[in-house]
Order: sequence, then C-alpha cells, then structure tokens
Amino acid sequence: MTGGPPVRYRTTMPAPHRLRGPPTRVIARRGLIREAHENTLAAFEAALNAGAHGVAIDVGTTRDGTLVCFRDEPETRRRLLGDDDRPLAERDLGEVRALTLAQEIRYPAGALSYRTRGVVARLEDALALLPRAATVVLHLAPQTLGLPSAPSYRVPGRTAELVERMGLCDRAILISSDAFALHRARRATRGRVRTAYQWADSTSPVRAWEERGRSSWSLREGFGRSIDRLKTSGPARRLLGSATAAAIEFTALGVDLLHDLSAAGALTGTFTLFPIELSGLSHGLDGTLQARILARLVGAGLDWVETDDPRWACAVVDRGWVGALEHV
Repeated sequence: MTGGPPVRYRTTMPAPHRLRGPPTRVIARRGLIREAHENTLAAFEAALNAGAHGVAIDVGTTRDGTLVCFRDEPETRRRLLGDDDRPLAERDLGEVRALTLAQEIRYPAGALSYRTRGVVARLEDALALLPRAATVVLHLAPQTLGLPSAPSYRVPGRTAELVERMGLCDRAILISSDAFALHRARRATRGRVRTAYQWADSTSPVRAWEERGRSSWSLREGFGRSIDRLKTSGPARRLLGSATAAAIEFTALGVDLLHDLSAAGALTGTFTLFPIELSGLSHGLDGTLQARILARLVGAGLDWVETDDPRWACAVVDRGWVGALEHV
C-alpha cells in the first residue's frame, strides 16, 4: 500500500454485522471498473467512494507465492496485458509489479479508456485498504487439475490464512466453482472462514441442461427443483464446501430458494447485476428488469449482491426499483 494521508470515503458504511439482514450489501465486482482498471487499488477506492459496501476481488498468485488481485486466465490476460499474456503464476513478484495494464480495455459491452496507469496490486494491500465495516468477496479460480506443487494450488489455503491473520473472518467470503479449493481454504483455518460454492449458468450440471428447451415443461421443472434441492441440502452444501454461504447467479435465485437457504442458516449472495462484462453466457435482461429482480430479492432478505454498477444497485437497495430508475 502506498504512503500518504488515509483515504476518506464518501460512503457511510453500515455497522459491522454477520452480513445477514438489511441492508443488502452491495459488492462492486473487481471495483468500479468504469473509472479504473479492474482489480486495482484505484478501482476499489472508486467503488467505495461510489457507495459500495465492499468489493469482490479475483485472487491470483505469482511464482514466488505472493497473492495478487488478478483473474489469471487467458481471456483476462489478453484483455489487460495484450501480447504479454504469460500467466502471472509463472512470473516473480518483481516482474508482475512492473507490468502496465493496457490504457484501453475492450469488453463485450464496449471499450473503456483510462487516463491513469494501472498496475497489479497485492491482495494484502487491497485488504488493508478496506474500511473496517466493508465486506470482501474473494474469488478463487478453479484448480481441479492443478498439481500440489503448483503455486496456484496453494492459493485457497494461503488466501484463507491471510483473511484470518488480518482479522477479516467476520466480513469475508471465499467463493469458487471448485469444491476442492473451498475445502482447502476451510482446512487451512479449521473452518473459520466462510466459503460459498458458486452456482452459475456455466456450472456443471447446469450447463449440461442448456438444451432443456427441447424437453417437456414438466421435465424442465423437475430438473430445476432437483438443482434447488441440491443447493439447499445440508450434506450437498458441505460436500461442495459451501456449508456457510451460497453464491447463485441472479437468474437462478428465486424468493423461495432464498428463504430455504436462510432457513438452513446460509448467507446468500447473487451475481452479476448490471454487468459490463460476463464470462460465458449473457442473460440478456435489460436494466429495468434486473432492477425489479434485485428489489424482490432484497425484500426477501438477500445478504449481498455483486454488480458492475454499484451506484445503481445501491439505489435499488435504498429506494426500490422504481425509485432507482428515477435516481439514475
């Protein structure tokens, strides 16, 4: 973290709590990427200044084991680093800190240009930047095929240990679509960190059901109910490393499912509202419909929502979807 006077955030953070209950926490995915490069300290500061209650950070690693804020996958590396797209896990920290992120970033929804220089941040610096009441969602990339000797294999355990060492267990959630990664995180801290299995459209077996339109309605409904039972079942959630929380794409999270998860004692979050960039399938819903869905989930007790537009999401949480449309 660089020196200088402490950052003064315009937002008033809610009092610390176990995430549950109003207000729903608005989490800026990768920071406020309309104003600064994704997963950078500048983006996180901008998100908090815009009223977000916390940030969602992609966790990567350098070859020498330093945790960094970066989604270390081919598509992201090409977008942010251009031709120099060698994995960060194959570079030492000095080389990673010398990287300069591209001035113009092209997303499916359009290009974003930045005036300031973007650099890769250490995860520890990002966590130290957050106000005491801020919530942090840490995304762990799937490492099912990773070898125990690989730097990326140790990311879940090292991330959980860092969260515990910095005293953030009460306001941090580790998320992954890799159950083994979640179990390694929980084992590293003897279950003291919160973990959530990520249910997305691209998550198996959901993706395998994308051709369900050719099936009968009753069969589709039956499959949906079976998946929902899997999401709420205690043994299934423990098997997936998701006993304490659940992260479900908002197109697959209804009020009844949210109530069932709350009754089971699980914190529940959803993603990604008002997206600028989506990996995989796009839901194709306009902003008004997304606002209406979010308002309904907030009214049902949603614990957190990840978004690329925290200002709009905060307006929905504070004013309802009609008031939010008048505000933005």
